[in-house]
Amino acid sequence: MRTTRSRSAKAVRRSSLVRAHDARERALLHGLPGVGVSTLASQWYCEMKTDLSFRHREIQVNSMAIDSGLEGHEELSADAVPITREDFEKELKRKKRIVLQESRFHTIFEGIRIIGVPDLIEFRGRRCLLVLEWKFSGRPDPFIDRYVQAQLYGWLLQRNSYDVRGLVCAVCIVPHRPTHLGRASKLELVTELGLLDEIKLCWTVVRSRLKQQPMTQKAPFTISTDGWVMHAFRYDERSAQKHLEWSLGYWLKQRDPISTKIAAKCRKCPFNAAGVCNESLDAPDRDFRVTRRKGVVLVRVPWY
Repeated sequence: MRTTRSRSAKAVRRSSLVRAHDARERALLHGLPGVGVSTLASQWYCEMKTDLSFRHREIQVNSMAIDSGLEGHEELSADAVPITREDFEKELKRKKRIVLQESRFHTIFEGIRIIGVPDLIEFRGRRCLLVLEWKFSGRPDPFIDRYVQAQLYGWLLQRNSYDVRGLVCAVCIVPHRPTHLGRASKLELVTELGLLDEIKLCWTVVRSRLKQQPMTQKAPFTISTDGWVMHAFRYDERSAQKHLEWSLGYWLKQRDPISTKIAAKCRKCPFNAAGVCNESLDAPDRDFRVTRRKGVVLVRVPWY
């Protein structure tokens, strides 16, 4: 667990799980012991793509965009400081403002283990003020899968007995930089140019503004700058559970995976490029590079 420190809040990253609602667990598709929030959200992008990623383990995806996102997450949490679970609980009892980064939570819902690692949570005591997910992408839109992921993190916190009244679920989208600009460009964007401090300052403004504005997935409260975009939503338990139950239908083998209806997603899909998707609506982008060797299929994804 690591923490970051600022003038307004103390942040922590825990090393241990939060356990909630233990019960007998049900068998899931692909033999998984549980399913992650990010995976559940990915089903809303294209469930067939999620299915193929588990059915075809021999396919390895080499994506500059994914690598860029992973690097960005590491940089945004680089100043975090470890703290034990016991010390974290003590801070909560003191009703201090705490910012928790990349800490793992889980719960058992109807016999299914749900696991999540929110990028950032702001607490005041046991009350959750904000859950924030970082996305490094060239597309700043409030897509449904991004909305679902933020809402499910709020649901997971609620299941772990935190107070979610007034909780804001936000997605902050930072444009990734092409690799030819080098890692230094991303690091400069995040640290030297003050991006992280700017976003931290902004989320306080977002919380106060949301008290007066109704928001849905179709109409979030959005703040946009030259360097990043933030979409914020009020936590909606009914919406979160509705999206969760739909996603779980696949894992409980109640239905076959549903493919996207958007051809542009098929053109950018590495599993389509590898020739394993029978539901594709279009041919893959010609810039994909597929290499097959000794049972391994390596798909190099072009930069989008």
